[in-house]
Amino acid sequence: MTGTSAKFVVAIGELVVDWISTSRGGGFIESSTYVKSLGGNASNVAIALARLGVKSRILAKVGDDIHGKYLTHVLSEEGVDTRYVRVDKSAPTAQCYVFTTLDDDNTFLNWPPGNAAQQLTTADITDESLDDACCIHTTGISLTRDPRRHAVLEALARAKQKGLLVSFDAGFPTGEGKGSIDALRSAISMADIVKVNLLELFFWAKHMGAKVKESDLDFISAYENPPSSGHESKNSHDAPDLSQERILDLARHLFVSFAPKILLVTMAGHGSLVLKDNLETWGQAYKVNCISGVGAGDAYVAGFLRALYRQAGDKTNLCSFVDSLDADRLRSLNDFAGAVGALCTTNVSAYEGLPQVSDVQELMRSRSDRPA
Repeated sequence: MTGTSAKFVVAIGELVVDWISTSRGGGFIESSTYVKSLGGNASNVAIALARLGVKSRILAKVGDDIHGKYLTHVLSEEGVDTRYVRVDKSAPTAQCYVFTTLDDDNTFLNWPPGNAAQQLTTADITDESLDDACCIHTTGISLTRDPRRHAVLEALARAKQKGLLVSFDAGFPTGEGKGSIDALRSAISMADIVKVNLLELFFWAKHMGAKVKESDLDFISAYENPPSSGHESKNSHDAPDLSQERILDLARHLFVSFAPKILLVTMAGHGSLVLKDNLETWGQAYKVNCISGVGAGDAYVAGFLRALYRQAGDKTNLCSFVDSLDADRLRSLNDFAGAVGALCTTNVSAYEGLPQVSDVQELMRSRSDRPA
């Protein structure tokens, strides 16, 4: 049988052209200068994996237009397998305008409605695209609209039947209705690895019955009611208790409720947390020149999967290998992933900031070389 290192990691879902505003504190009307970039969760993860030496593939859909040609060109140049990127003759390629708020958060304007990325169907995802894979990754953002919602859930179910490792980022744009939350819960129930960021940790802990405080509710409202333009600020929201004890308590509640093999919690400047069974490991944030946080979570996930992929080596089943991970291995996975995520923030474009292995190793050495 073929070992893990000879198989593909498949990313399914978002593939868009990002238009990143170069100004701070402005919306679409106020902004006049933009940086064009490939974007989308699936494409960020696929490119990150390819740059880190992992065979990656993307399952997505673009329009029959110049924007779609641009996206497939960049992916191919980066070494991502694009054979299963479908072209929709009737819907345009998805666009996303990215703005930076007054307090350095990001807000997104997706355009147009009914774009090609949302038109991915079950017929677009063939068994052939999964037969030589060891892992599939997707996000909650890909579950907000049918037919893609149904297609992605069907792909996850088929991946589970084939014994693939399922990785899922539980972030999604709130306000999409009960159908989106129900779809996310279905995806989570199939996931071996679930990733949330700090806001999502509080949001999902509340929805899964964890005890919340008044300050938590105010913090959660920043996720449930994100700024609609760059000139809005979230500084008015009270900061919740972000002690390790509090974070760990919420993460354990989520781990029990979601029941994955591994729960990943990314917390930007607060570092990261990984839970598995009765094991936990904290990752300290790396110090870099942060320009933009867009795509950092995707980069972290890709770094974690790459480190896992390399550790598994010739093992034929990645799921079984995950079951065998001990505390030392989890720590090394988290450290590598944290470095990949940190380096992604050093460029205004998420994909252009994605590092090579040598960059990651250099950053990790720079921290280990510092005197205590």
